Amino acid sequence: MFVMEFKSGDTIISQDDDGDNFYVIDRGNVECYKYSDSPDDEALVHTYSPGGAFGELAIMYNAPRAATCRAIADCRLYALDRKVHRVYPALNRRTPTGFQSDTHEDNYRAALPD
Repeated sequence: MFVMEFKSGDTIISQDDDGDNFYVIDRGNVECYKYSDSPDDEALVHTYSPGGAFGELAIMYNAPRAATCRAIADCRLYALDRKVHRVYPALNRRTPTGFQSDTHEDNYRAALPD
């Protein structure tokens, strides 16, 4: 696990890119957007605050990123890379505040392309 810092407005991950890290927010806020046909028609799907986590689907399932996530405040994130994520499968559903809710997973599954 390593620390990454982003300034407000920075893109952390982009929809359709290969996934390399899973992120847990230590400080700041992140908005995630999804588009259907063009990046110009993106819609907000979720806002994360400290303790929130995102990016797990791309590294768990070796799938393209399902959404674009941007810092909306200066952020400090803890990043876990694909190799560590696979070695410790118990982390797949674990966040600093406990186990992820089914709603969290359902929201991301709904955001995946068909």
